[in-house]
Formats: sequence, structure tokens, C-alpha cells
Amino acid sequence: DDMRRYKLVPFPSEEMQSRFGNERNDAKAFGDKFPLEVPVYINRPVDLGPVSFIFGQKTHIFGLISHSKNEDTADGRIFTGPADYLEHDFAHAFFNLSPMIPGTEQQWENVHREYMKIRDSERDAKTKRLMRLVYYHFTHESGFTALLPNAAGTIDDELRTIQELLRTRYHYDFALSDGLFGDKDYLPYLNEAFSTVGYFFRDNFQRILKENSVCSNVFKFD
Repeated sequence: DDMRRYKLVPFPSEEMQSRFGNERNDAKAFGDKFPLEVPVYINRPVDLGPVSFIFGQKTHIFGLISHSKNEDTADGRIFTGPADYLEHDFAHAFFNLSPMIPGTEQQWENVHREYMKIRDSERDAKTKRLMRLVYYHFTHESGFTALLPNAAGTIDDELRTIQELLRTRYHYDFALSDGLFGDKDYLPYLNEAFSTVGYFFRDNFQRILKENSVCSNVFKFD
């Protein structure tokens, strides 16, 4: 529809914005940062790792799906087509724009490399699987916002959120879908993964925040 098309335009004209009552447009929020924020359009599945590692890199992945009879799902929903899916990716990009994230690309690249060492040193396949999910949650899925100054939630709230999303169809349930885990026996592995990766991410996020003393134009920092 016309509203959906408007919300996919990164550089809408003033006339277009006025026509739709200046309705929130995540694509425009991204377009306003171009070329400091870089789009990467892809038409194939991407693993959790690459999606997680663009955090803090001012790069955003946008998925292009075809019109097909197959169900394309994510974030607990079934998408009606390419426009619906692309709008959902613009929403992810909006929450990962650089004003929301402290630090430099190099600082976050260093964090990602250190995380990979921790992940790769884990010998238990179940724990490693959920370590990747926890890192994905804090990066791509905007779990990091719980760590921002004046945030309403806490890091422990994010553990409960991950538990809920693992039980939600078409959300994090993909992490449990191949038979590696039995019914609810993932919980001790999730706790172990979170205690390692979740707190690793928190400590580095807070360190970078202090080192840069960033004032976001989205959140007011005391």
C-alpha cells in the first residue's frame, strides 16, 4: 500500500512526508545518516555471526526476499512479502544507528574479535550455540538498549527476554529446532552462555561508553 511504500523510502521529499502526516519512517532515519551509515542489500540467508559483527560498524544488512509461497519468518511473525520484510530490517537498522551506540568501529571490532575467542574456546556444542544467540540478542536484536544510561530494564531482564523468545514461534525458536536440545533442557546451557557472553558484552559496552563519554541524540545521558 502507499503507506508501506513511503516507509521504504530513505530520502522522501517534503511533499511525501507531508502527505503521510510525517509518520515515523525508519528508512528515512537511516537515509538521514547516509553515507556515514552504509546499507548492504542481500538476497540470501545470513548466519548469526556476520549479522552480530556489524554492530558498531555503521553497516546495516537489509534482506531482499522474493514473492513466493514459502513462509518467510522472523521476530515472531510471518511476513507478507518483500516490502514487509524490508520494513522490518529498516527497524533493526534504526535501533543500531551510530548515535545509539558508543565508541568507534575499531573498538567494536576488537570486542567482536575477543568474543570470537571466547566462543571458539567453548567445547560444549550446546553452550556454544546459545553463546552465539546471546551475542546476537545484544547486537542485532537491540538488547544493548537495556545497558544505556537511564534504561528502564536491566541485563537480567534480557535473560528472561531470551527465554521467552526461545519459546516464541518464529522468533528465537530456530536455535532449538534441529534436535540438539530436548524439551527445556536448554536452560542450564542458556544460563551458562549468558553468564559468559552477556556479562562480557555488558562490561565492554560500559567500558566503551565511559571511554568515549558519548552524548546520544536519541537518549539523554546524565
